[in-house]
Amino acid sequence: WQGYSKTKRERNHDKLNEDKRRKYAEKKLNGSCHSCSNRALEGRTRCAICTVAGLCQQATGKGTRKDAKYLIEKLDKKGSKCPYTGDLIEIGKNAELDHIYPKSRFPKFAGDIENLEWTSSRANKAKLDMTKEEFIEFCRLVADYARSEN
Repeated sequence: WQGYSKTKRERNHDKLNEDKRRKYAEKKLNGSCHSCSNRALEGRTRCAICTVAGLCQQATGKGTRKDAKYLIEKLDKKGSKCPYTGDLIEIGKNAELDHIYPKSRFPKFAGDIENLEWTSSRANKAKLDMTKEEFIEFCRLVADYARSEN
């Protein structure tokens, strides 16, 4: 590549990337969300709204700030507690959005925000592709068996 010099377009692209990296570093240093400049969650680079919008995007294929605000309100109404374990749910730490009717078995509900509920990470991992009712029944079976063995 001796003698190669970048085109004006390549130089402009490099400048834009450099500016983007600088702005990102400034926001991180200031504790601001790298997406919207609101206060980032502790130890994170995004605020609660942008974090939840990302989770909603992963869960439903769409995730707007409006959806995020609705889901945060939904969490607040439940007292920020996991419906299965009672664990305190904290966005950016142990909060996950679970499909009440699993998208693998109920694809028509996959993109429905009303089919989402907040759970703790460990409850969501245990629930897998069970419905809420199936999971609760499964937990009863596990608990009953464990009691009978002791």
